[in-house]
Amino acid sequence: MDFYGAYTTYRGIPRHGLDLYLLGIDDVGDRRNPNGKNGDRNNYTMGSRFWGKTAGFDYETELAGQWGHWAGDTIHAWTWAIDGGYTFEDIAWDPRLGTGFDWASGDSRPGDNKVGTFDQQFPLGHKYFGFLDLIGRQNITDANVNLSAWPVEKTVRAALAYHAFWLSDEQDALYDATGAPGRHDPTGHSGTEVGHELDVTLTWKLDVHSSLLFGYSHFWDSDFIINTGSSEDADLFYIQYAFRF
Repeated sequence: MDFYGAYTTYRGIPRHGLDLYLLGIDDVGDRRNPNGKNGDRNNYTMGSRFWGKTAGFDYETELAGQWGHWAGDTIHAWTWAIDGGYTFEDIAWDPRLGTGFDWASGDSRPGDNKVGTFDQQFPLGHKYFGFLDLIGRQNITDANVNLSAWPVEKTVRAALAYHAFWLSDEQDALYDATGAPGRHDPTGHSGTEVGHELDVTLTWKLDVHSSLLFGYSHFWDSDFIINTGSSEDADLFYIQYAFRF
């Protein structure tokens, strides 16, 4: 597989930035596309991201489109995300209340010689769709609210996030954090509501090099999961130690 592209950032506006990028992938790995065909893939992604801060508000949005060919089928896919929040700097612990929305297209008509599923390419695990890593940025719609605070300034940070997930297209699969397809109902009769996830984390910065992360996550299955096989809510508790050189 060959990966190439160009990425540039404009920072001419104080406390704001604009990214512009064009990325390409040439893959001869004989991968299977959402229409069930195996073959080479030429995938091009063009997008932009804008972010900034004004007083206590922070915000960012990103839009990207994909085109190309995969096993002879034409690629047309999109993703869009927006996130924002407000930090209450005049309140103890500097709490930040935020909300976000992510959307990545799916394939609406399996077998029509078109690929509508957005390819997340090189995913970053549990950064955007929860710590359980059950969801990837492909055929998914995610609405979330989050709250964070610093019980001990610059030392201990507590955070809570709640996600609600739906399939963007009911006839496409649910993809995990690696981009692999999982459960699938090509008839679309199992619905679009995937589930809900709650993530609670506590980060403790021990010193300039070391930190501890404590976390708990729970996932509630919804109609799509329940109707496509065995179903059991997921739980995860973890402790992580990190050392930075």
